Amino acid sequence: MATGGLHTEQPICRLFLSPPFPTPPTDSQSGHWLKCLNQDERNLLAKYQGKRHTEYLLSRALLRHALTTTVAPDQPPHTWDIDYPADSPPVLNSGATQGWHCSLAHSRKRVAVALSNRGVCGIDIECHRPRRNRPQLAQTYFTAGEQAFLEQLPKTERETAFYRLWTLKEAWYKAEDRRAFSDILSRLDFSKTSDQTALRTPLQAWWRELDGFSLAFVGDVPPTSLWQGWPGQEGKNVPGRFTGFQPLETRAR
Repeated sequence: MATGGLHTEQPICRLFLSPPFPTPPTDSQSGHWLKCLNQDERNLLAKYQGKRHTEYLLSRALLRHALTTTVAPDQPPHTWDIDYPADSPPVLNSGATQGWHCSLAHSRKRVAVALSNRGVCGIDIECHRPRRNRPQLAQTYFTAGEQAFLEQLPKTERETAFYRLWTLKEAWYKAEDRRAFSDILSRLDFSKTSDQTALRTPLQAWWRELDGFSLAFVGDVPPTSLWQGWPGQEGKNVPGRFTGFQPLETRAR
């Protein structure tokens, strides 16, 4: 495997990203991914079909691949003890994962995983695509500062900016405390204006564009690497930098 385990106390925040998956995946791909799952996950997988089946299979396999290659390279992926509470991030219960946190996301046949040993984290990914209701979504969920920011951009840049704001907010929602999603969207301002109250929190946000997707991460430390590939197979570290953002708060909690 292309990523090796790390046994240090240094801050580690690794992001893992799949290529767009075929529907259905090949027998070889499904076989590699299925080997990563435990029996409970395989039983639940049997209830799904089509795209949902592949998303579930790939997201669980990629998380387990991330744990093995980052935390303990000698531990088989299917042996990690993971709980999946409803409406909460996965809980890592194995002894070797004490102090580690993770987050999952998917969009348009891609799956993303964040793994950090420095506190809670959140990840989101969105495919850039035209949306007729984009102005209505911005008006409903974005702050006045963000709406003004979008309006002053050339039309050719608004789509990317919209998804940058959206993914930053959704990743923050996953990392914070899962309060109402609409509250996170409308309360936090990522437009870099300076007339609001800076949010007092150790969390920070990072974002980058990659192949027509917005990828956002929220945590205490910036991503240390971005790996792209299939679970259980060779992959590669993706070069490039994330841009950091510190949101402003528009009103009291």
